[in-house]
This record gives sequence, C-alpha cells and structure tokens, in this order.
Amino acid sequence: MTAFAELATLSDDLSRTSARNAKAVAIASLLGRLTIEEVPAAVGFLSGEPRFGKIGIGYAKLGRLLARSPAGAASLSVLEVEAELLRVDGLAPREAERALADLFAVLTVEERTFLARVLGEGLRQGSLAGVMLAAVARAFGAPEPNVRRATMMSGDLTVVAHALATDRTIPDDLLVLRPGRPVLPMLAEPADDAEAALSEASGRARIDVKMDGIRVQIHSTNGATTIFSRSLSDLTQTLAPIVATIDGFLGGRGAVLDGEVLLVGPDGKPRPFQDTMSALSEGGRETFARRGEGTLHLHVFDVLHDGTASLVDATLLERHAALEAIVPEAHRIPSRMVASADEARAFYEAALRDGHEGVVVKRLDAAYVAGARDAAWYKVKKTETVDLVVLAAEWGSGRRTGKLSNIHLGARADDGTFVMVGKTFKGMTDAMLTFQTERLTALETSREGDDHGAVLVRPELVVEIAFNDVQRSTRYPGGIALRLARVVRYRDDKAPHETDTLARLLSLAPPPRAPDPGPERQKKAPKDAPPVAQLTLFGDLGPSKRKWR
Repeated sequence: MTAFAELATLSDDLSRTSARNAKAVAIASLLGRLTIEEVPAAVGFLSGEPRFGKIGIGYAKLGRLLARSPAGAASLSVLEVEAELLRVDGLAPREAERALADLFAVLTVEERTFLARVLGEGLRQGSLAGVMLAAVARAFGAPEPNVRRATMMSGDLTVVAHALATDRTIPDDLLVLRPGRPVLPMLAEPADDAEAALSEASGRARIDVKMDGIRVQIHSTNGATTIFSRSLSDLTQTLAPIVATIDGFLGGRGAVLDGEVLLVGPDGKPRPFQDTMSALSEGGRETFARRGEGTLHLHVFDVLHDGTASLVDATLLERHAALEAIVPEAHRIPSRMVASADEARAFYEAALRDGHEGVVVKRLDAAYVAGARDAAWYKVKKTETVDLVVLAAEWGSGRRTGKLSNIHLGARADDGTFVMVGKTFKGMTDAMLTFQTERLTALETSREGDDHGAVLVRPELVVEIAFNDVQRSTRYPGGIALRLARVVRYRDDKAPHETDTLARLLSLAPPPRAPDPGPERQKKAPKDAPPVAQLTLFGDLGPSKRKWR
C-alpha cells in the first residue's frame, strides 16, 4: 500500500517546481508505481478533484482541525484516507466534523496540510487540469489528445486513469458523448475587448450575450430530463421548474443542451448573481416569486446532441442551426453573427446596457471541445476598478511560501477610517509578491496568533483592484464583498485619503433585501428525501458522489 504521506510530499515538491513538463514527469513517476486501485484515488487527490467530492467544510472548521496536535509519524495509506473521506461524505454535519477531527488526529503536519488544501479547494501546486492530464497520458503511454477527449466525454479524469491503469487502453465508450452522462463544458478565454476577440475568431463569428447566472448542461433522454451544473453535480430537483420548461418545448425529443439559468426581474432585466444563487436555495425561488422580484429563466446557447446524433464534433455553425430548430427563441441566448469590429462593439455595449456581464465571441468553424489549448471562444466582461488600502496580509503556501499573499482590502469610511470589504490573492505576479512582502512587513503593527498569523499593517499601501460586481455580504465589516477581485497594480502615486469610499462601493451593490413577510419557511426535508445539490458563491457543494458514473 502506498502511504498518503507520499502524495503530501509530492504535492509540496510540485509547488516548488515551475516547469510544467517537470511536474508531469514527477506525477507520472508516482502513478506508475501505484496499484490499479490506488491510481484514481491519487489522481483525485493531486488534481484537487477527489472522488469523495466536495464535503463543504468551511475555512473556520479547517482551521480548528489544523490547530490540534498532529501525529508524529505517518500511518495511513492513500486508500485508507480516501475510504474515510468517502464515509465522512455520507454523515450528518456534526458527525462529519467529529470524524474529520479523528482523521486529522492521525495525520502528520505535512499530510494534514495537504489534505486541508484539497478539502478547502486551495491546492495551489500547479498540477491541476492540464498538467495532471499530461501526467496520466505519460504514465500509461496514451496519446494526450485521447486522454483529453475521454476526460471531456466521461467528465472525470479519475475514471480515465483507472481504465488506463487496468488495460492500458481507453474504452470506446469513454470517447463518445453518451446522453445522460454529462461532459466537461467548453470554456472561453478572456479577451481585452470585443474587437480583439473578433480578430482572434478570424474576423467573422457568432457573438453571444454573456449572462452572469448558473451554467447548466441539460440531458433529455428516454423521456427524462436531467440538469447538471458546471461541475457536473445533479441540479434536477433544485431546478424543477426549469425541467418543466425544457420538457414543454422538447416534447419528449432527446437532446443535450448547454445553457445558463439566471433570475430575471419583472422588468426583464437580469438580477444580480447573488440573487440567482439565493433563488436556488431552499424556499428562495418561492420567496422571489411571491415578492414579484424575479423568476428563474433558461437561456440555451449550444446543442451537443440533437436526439439523433452527437454534434460535439460539428462546427458551431452547424450546432447553431440545430439550436434554432430545437429551442424556441424565448429560451435561446441573445446572439448575432458579426463580421466587423463596429458590429461586435455595438453588441457588447448593448449587452452591458441590458444589465449583462459582457459577451462571448465564438469561431464559426469550431467544434465543441473542453480543455483544448486552441481556444475558440473568447469572453469580454465588464470590469470595474477601485483604489483601496491594504489592511493586513496572510502568509502564502506552496510556491508562495515565505511571501505575504492574501491581502485584506479596506475602503474609506466617512470618518476617514478604513473598513474591510474583502480579500484577494489573485492577479499577483512574482514581482508583486516580493514587493508587497517587503512593503507590508515594514508597515506591520501586529500579528494574529503566532509568527505565521496574518500580518496587520498601517493602512498606507494603496492597491488598484479590478472586480466584476459588488455583493451584499455579512462576511466583512463593510457589509459588502467584491466579486472576482484581483490585483491590477500598486499605486505609489496615491495617498490613502485619495482612495475610493465605502459609500461608492455601497452605491454599486444591490439594495438590501427586506425581511420576508411571507409564510413560514418550509420545513426541512425528511431524512429519506433524495439529495439536492447545494450551491454557494464558491460553487456547488453536491451531491458530491456523482450518480451518473
């Protein structure tokens, strides 16, 4: 049996290795030494996509687990740790926390640090997605394009790795779209503006409105409709009204569709992303409908199967024709064919005026491919920037060990003090990390906890932050949070008193929701009720065991 400590050690080594090929070689070397049963478990842990799914443990609970005394020596194997976590996944919250505490008690410092990063979705070692896929191909002598194709069609690299470890071949079934089994979604690359995106798409393209909702993949087969999330969890029960809508226009016809669900207000305008998330919670949809504040609406933008044949290898132009034939206009995402920069710019500006996030520009000759390096979709999103001050910073891990990484952001209140409105570690170059570590340690006033705790600083360093929108939140003292915040640059040319105010950010946030005067909240579902996927601002949390395998 392979010790779990080997994965922890490898993960730490990967975080200190910058070369992609060197990472793939190191992972492949380990995979080649494992038993067939251990391979999918190791791939799941090291890719940050374990087979036990997302347990949904918060950072505070993880912190409490890490604060306990660790074991002095490693004692568990890879399969033993995975088996315990699969068991934990089926427990009630309090029982799960106790079981996790027992597990962490027998792990060493290195093992529990690695596991905490997997559970907290903070596995920043540079071996996710593409590198892990390359490592699996290398370990078992398979062509990388075939591994990528099978991973897309099966939705799970651990399944592909297990097949290769068993027979050194990929079964044909894993290389084709099978209605009822979700595929990994095709994603878009960022572009600076609509004109640049059109140029990347060879000058003529389809341009879609980019809606800020919930990505969904719809499988209608044998008279039954199933809806999957972007991470391939089953949302069918959560989105029951959308299922009824789909069944209404498909009329029993088979199809696999790609689209977006979002909350739309009575004025036809999209509601903030946070409201869409709230509408998917227990009773949330009924609350919004009762208040007349919005209803969930489906917008389809692609067809992967038309009921008779797979279209993933067809061109976008062919899939668009199928879209128009299958989905009524009311449920198709707004789009148009464009051939000039002026047309692309006008469509983008119109999308923003309508309250949407931006646009996606798509090459007409492109097949539907997930994880390919030759991008064919280009997203152009509305962004805002603000100048804020740094109030504190947390020490980084992995490649960022020894550097101050996650910074706490403060906006200027009316009285001249600064109020925390979020954190971010995104957008930072190596030079920025070095700069902010030097500057912030010089501004240090105190630390939380021991020497490795968050460094509190004088509010003097100004940073320009880009973000997508402002959400109401009780997580930070300012009562708001910046969505998708990332560092643009540090502003040595600005003084703290010149930064943006909390009042300005509050003006960008949706108005606070009044207490619901409606009927009593719904009772909790009985214990024997089927699982319903739960969503948070950080992604869906389940059901974590994928029933479609």
